[in-house]
Amino acid sequence: MEKAAPNHVGERGAVEKLGPRGTYIKEVVLENFMSHEYSRIPFRPGLNLIAGPNGAGKSSIVLAIAVALGQTRTERSRRLRDLIRRGRDLSRVTVVFDNSPVEGRRPIPWFREDEVRVSRYIRADGTYWFEMNYRTVDKYELTSRLAKMGIDPDNMLVIMHQGTMAEFISMSPTERLVMVEEAAGLHEYRERVLRAMREMAGVEAEVSKTQDLLRRAEETLGVWRAKYEKLLERRRLEERARELRAELAWAKYERQRELVNQLEAELESTETEVGEVESESAQLSKVLARLKEDFRGVGAAPPAGEWSEVWKRILDLHERIVDSAVRRAVLEYRLRELRAAASRLRSRLKRARSELQELETEAKSVERPSGRLRDPDEILEELRLVGARLASLGDVSDDVERMYHRYLQTYKEIRERLDQLEENRRKILEALQERAEFWRRAVRRLVSEVDGEFREILGRLGGIGYVRLVDGEEVESAGLEVSAGFRGMDPVPLESRALSGGERATTVVAFMLSLQRHVRSPIRVIDEFDVHMDPARREVALREFARVLSQAGGQSILVTPGPPPRVEGPVHLVFVQRVGEASRVAEA
Repeated sequence: MEKAAPNHVGERGAVEKLGPRGTYIKEVVLENFMSHEYSRIPFRPGLNLIAGPNGAGKSSIVLAIAVALGQTRTERSRRLRDLIRRGRDLSRVTVVFDNSPVEGRRPIPWFREDEVRVSRYIRADGTYWFEMNYRTVDKYELTSRLAKMGIDPDNMLVIMHQGTMAEFISMSPTERLVMVEEAAGLHEYRERVLRAMREMAGVEAEVSKTQDLLRRAEETLGVWRAKYEKLLERRRLEERARELRAELAWAKYERQRELVNQLEAELESTETEVGEVESESAQLSKVLARLKEDFRGVGAAPPAGEWSEVWKRILDLHERIVDSAVRRAVLEYRLRELRAAASRLRSRLKRARSELQELETEAKSVERPSGRLRDPDEILEELRLVGARLASLGDVSDDVERMYHRYLQTYKEIRERLDQLEENRRKILEALQERAEFWRRAVRRLVSEVDGEFREILGRLGGIGYVRLVDGEEVESAGLEVSAGFRGMDPVPLESRALSGGERATTVVAFMLSLQRHVRSPIRVIDEFDVHMDPARREVALREFARVLSQAGGQSILVTPGPPPRVEGPVHLVFVQRVGEASRVAEA
């Protein structure tokens, strides 16, 4: 990956002073993903612009973020294996979140590292898996953790692809409101009302009476459950003790058999060495006898001129006799030691074989456990622990099992009766009305604030319009109407054909910007929001993004076609271009 020296629009200190609202995407790594062979794309808090010519691989970065975070829409709309770079069998996309402590607290508190890496691997056969900080996780765990971070990858206000802008325009008012509620963290209020409408029924007095019966039955069942679990634990421990005793018998037998084999091997080795020493001693005795005979023969009177030679011969024979005598004495001492050792080994072997026979009889009286046998000391230790636990349980009657199942059946019958009554709890209207009113106040306040911001932003983009709550009294049918007008025309609904493609895009951008202060997600990823805008309106839209994000905090990653216009404030620029068959990324 090409990497140039950082050159922000605006002062770098301004970015650091702004700081992230919670976490932010620090880096995205693409490996064998679409046109990217290996790309590392750095991002910063605040506004990030990805620019480059068509076909360079800009949208692949947005798609990679969606794939890594488990966006369901991406999985439905295309085969994952088609995202693997041609000629490769495995692709990996990684989103690196910053988790540096802020005022002593980490944005993602359940990780202690300064970075949290979310990766997704895709194989050519279509299989895939996720990792968080190199630990494999399933999709449920991933999305649950992202939800705690305020990130919902399936909400188009968090990740918007090129086609999703048209999808947003074609949404019904109700779908649009639900999406906004989810992004702003208000969807749970709607769900609580709907759940109450689906579930509440019946008469409160009957429910309360049955619940009281259920509580008493549950308390009684709890007493017998504890006793029954104690009985089951005792049975399990008794069975375990039998298994341990069998394992101990076989372990002792195996260890004794190894000892017998070891003693037999040692005895055989000792007896072999005795034979070798005896043979060597006998040879040395013969050599010593010959040397003594030679020594006696040297004493005859030699001619007068040969005395010196005879003397040398005498000294040599004497030295050799002494040396041989010493060696034979050493061998005889060694031989006595070896014979004594052999005698001791025979005694030990006799006792070991006798003990082995007794252990074999005991071991073969029980079934041999499967698998590797542990050391007898380890088995004894566990057997003592099991015995102690059995002693602590005391005596438990087998009648406990019958009593427990009897009370369990009674509890189930009351529980079924309560379930039937709860299906009819539709008379608890006060709670339902309270939840519905709470939802109405929260949604009206949100829509009112968004409407004011939308009008202001759309005015800067050359239009007029409003955001209005429709059918706001009914939770199930309430919706959000977005209207806009340009070139002097009165506002019309967003989906109206009276608006051009660029005007619709401008309206969507204004609406998205008006929501930024309310969106819970610390990140927003938008692909070519300005594709239908003329250059002048595009530059104004980017300036609005920079202004709104500087107030709302968080991080935005925007893909824009062509060269990026000049924008005041801190903006991090990333350029993508196609070099040969691969995409290349560089900072500006």
